[in-house]
Amino acid sequence: KYRMGLIQTPDQLRFSYMAIIEGAKCIKGDSSIQKRWKELSKEDLSPAFDHSPNKIMTEKFNGNRIGLEEEKLTGDRCTGLSSKMQDTVEENSESALRKRIREDRKATTAQKVQQMKQRLNENERKRKRHRLLLIHQISAIKNFSYFEFGE
Repeated sequence: KYRMGLIQTPDQLRFSYMAIIEGAKCIKGDSSIQKRWKELSKEDLSPAFDHSPNKIMTEKFNGNRIGLEEEKLTGDRCTGLSSKMQDTVEENSESALRKRIREDRKATTAQKVQQMKQRLNENERKRKRHRLLLIHQISAIKNFSYFEFGE
């Protein structure tokens, strides 16, 4: 469920990209999934790479060459791919929700820590003020007794 530190070879990335393209071809009728797919593809594109699919029949698909017959067979898989795409979209929204909740918790925790630091500083200032007041009172009493009684 959680993908952390996944390293992919160029062939694996190409395979994933081709699988996504094939799935997109199958779900062209569903506009909501199309919009979500376009958003995700914009995030993933980097200017250094050309991610446009080639229409050449000798194209490699996970290290193997695909021909016309195999391309026809991919159409049979379209039904399963659209449900998988919906699952992916749901997982992405769940992931975004978890991320948002985690960010909210971090912000709340940071705010509480800040409040605790402020209270600690206020209490420390009160303690220092109280000590100074006691010192002044004691010195005033000593001064009073010194001048009053001549000690």
